[in-house]
Amino acid sequence: MTRLDLLAATLALTACTVAEDGYVAAVPNAPAQPRIDQQGTCFALVTAQPDGTFTLTTGIGDGSRQPMGVPQAGLSAKAVDAALARERAIMEINPECLGIHVKPRPAAAQG
Repeated sequence: MTRLDLLAATLALTACTVAEDGYVAAVPNAPAQPRIDQQGTCFALVTAQPDGTFTLTTGIGDGSRQPMGVPQAGLSAKAVDAALARERAIMEINPECLGIHVKPRPAAAQG
């Protein structure tokens, strides 16, 4: 490996950071996840309900500001975590998913 190759590799690595989930994210000012208003972005969003249950909304962004999603309401914490894990696994292999945006249960509890 030449010095130029080593320098290029070092610069490329310094432009990235590793997020808490282990994925490589872009520089801190850039969004860590694709936006759901981008066409082809698969999304799974968990929202907390006032009665203590959770709702999981999944869908694929169509380029509109608020894409249509399919809600699964009335889920317990354990059930929503399992459903989210299942949806995430499907998104990873789905060729229609050009990007993935996930908001898990801990983020839903924060608001």
